Amino acid sequence: MQDSLVTVAEFLQPVQAHVAKNYLGEHGISSFIMNEHSAYQGFSNLVPVQLQVAAADLERARELLAEVEEAQ
Repeated sequence: MQDSLVTVAEFLQPVQAHVAKNYLGEHGISSFIMNEHSAYQGFSNLVPVQLQVAAADLERARELLAEVEEAQ
């Protein structure tokens, strides 16, 4: 059965989404960036860049991203 994708975080800049995507990948979680091209076309304030993961990975992905936020 195919797991559906859910949004784990939203970003105003694509580079932020890529940093988070790489961090999740380092911890074994595959993720996908949505709406990236809208940001490059100047619509970043209207359409945030979304980082999506499989629904089964959502809780762990949130924990990992929270760790990054706390460290900043």
